Amino acid sequence: MEYLQSILNLWSFDALKAWLLALPVYQVYATVFFYMFLESVVVVIPSEVLMVLSGYMVYIGKLNLILVIAISALGNVAGSLVLFWAARVLNRHRVVNLILKVAKKEQLNRAERFFKQRGRVAVFLAQLVPGIRTLISLPAGFFGMPLLPFVLYTYTGAFLWNSIWIGLSYRFGGATEWVLRVLSGYQHWVYAGLGATAVLITAYYLVKWLASRKNNMA
Repeated sequence: MEYLQSILNLWSFDALKAWLLALPVYQVYATVFFYMFLESVVVVIPSEVLMVLSGYMVYIGKLNLILVIAISALGNVAGSLVLFWAARVLNRHRVVNLILKVAKKEQLNRAERFFKQRGRVAVFLAQLVPGIRTLISLPAGFFGMPLLPFVLYTYTGAFLWNSIWIGLSYRFGGATEWVLRVLSGYQHWVYAGLGATAVLITAYYLVKWLASRKNNMA
């Protein structure tokens, strides 16, 4: 219990960095999972700070790059499932009223429009769009999206998004605070750039996969 409380008390970059450095490796991974879980249940958690620091931990050799990205995405999926099942099981009016205590109505409406316009793939794309990446779980649940596609799309999108943040921090590991200042100072431009990068990466591998399938069938 003391461990969980200490996680929730760490909001500043310096405090979180010092605390993570002092933790055993398995507790760092647990912290990454827990932070991403909370973010995905619409709790205001500075997950970008944690992802930048996770990249730094990879840079100094404390964490494994693929493992920390995979665990962070699992945390996102676990938190998203809470909202997904709430939307599936509970009364819609009750769920919306609860969510509006921590999110704006326009954000929820935007997430619902996003899902209606794009269908199931919206769950994947929303992971690359701050502001609706958490709330997209609600319309997915409200409109009865099957569980397996929801989990796969959420995990894939979260893995891609988190890998960009953690990967950039790993690449510039010696200047972690500078990376965070740039990300914070130009937040909207950075989000747009990261989202565009993620889409381009996805498109590149999709085209590559389709081309290989075509060659195999020829």
